[in-house]
Amino acid sequence: MSIFLVGVIPLLFIFLKESFSPLQRSSFFAILIKGLLFFIPSFLIFLIFRNIIPVKYTFWGHYFLYGFRDVFFWVLLSIGFFFLARLHRAGTARDCSYAFISFFTGLITPLAITDLITHSKWQNSYTLFLVPMIRIILTFLLSALISGSVYVKYEKRYLYIAGLIATVLLLPLIPAFYYTYQIFLSFVLGIIFLGLSGFFLFFTLKEDLLWEIPDLLTFFKKGKGLKLG
Repeated sequence: MSIFLVGVIPLLFIFLKESFSPLQRSSFFAILIKGLLFFIPSFLIFLIFRNIIPVKYTFWGHYFLYGFRDVFFWVLLSIGFFFLARLHRAGTARDCSYAFISFFTGLITPLAITDLITHSKWQNSYTLFLVPMIRIILTFLLSALISGSVYVKYEKRYLYIAGLIATVLLLPLIPAFYYTYQIFLSFVLGIIFLGLSGFFLFFTLKEDLLWEIPDLLTFFKKGKGLKLG
């Protein structure tokens, strides 16, 4: 089961690399290496501030504790270092999305190994499955939302910024439900987020896809036509 925790993000990047033609450029692999290098200062900062939120065994206590450790902290650091390294100046909105996918993959891939060591004595479904799911959701959503926040003009930019804030506020509900023993609801919420975030990313970058997204409306119309025939 720990293989899923460690391997899901690198495998996701390989899948995205084979799905979107721009990710096959060597420049985006170089950005992934930069993400790996930025993991060291990121993890040191994380060790300093990880216990800043007090432990409270309530719904909101878990919401703020795990929301900070698994969502807000890494969102803040990844975006901060991404802009600090000026990787957002990739040229176009889509290039910015690919740059963040590469950078975020490099940043959080070693984090899975440290998680495996840190939680080795008390692994559970949250650390093994839901944490990687949260990171996949962040990979999908942040890459699209950040590029929109930077490159989209006028009022639409605020929609992307609002989406970014909503992501940070809603994802901590997953650990909050899990640690208050509403495990089924936690997994359902995670799967819904995963499906919506994946659809949002692929719809945003569909022009670069190496395979076609099926037209579900046409598919269902054909299905009805077959039944009537």
